[in-house]
Amino acid sequence: MEPGAARTGFRADWASRLSGGAALPDYLPVHEALARSAGAAGDQVGDPARMARALVALADMPSPPLRLPLGSDALAGIENARNGQLEELRRFADLSASTDHTKVN
Repeated sequence: MEPGAARTGFRADWASRLSGGAALPDYLPVHEALARSAGAAGDQVGDPARMARALVALADMPSPPLRLPLGSDALAGIENARNGQLEELRRFADLSASTDHTKVN
């Protein structure tokens, strides 16, 4: 599962934790992202109870998907990322294919 933002206390809790101490350098991007989104606490689109029900439904599926975005924000984010990757793939397809042997056995 790949959850989007859900209305939990996570962001607000992190905001209070970040204000008092220094972040480890390796985790600085995570801390910065959480700090930027702390003001959105309570405005997230995802409903944790509905996400839980989706997970139960997923567990009961005979052939569940490898990945399942939970929330319209997660769906849109993944779709945008994949579209960007597909655009880049297509833009450089000729260069990629040009590395094949000239004669295929």
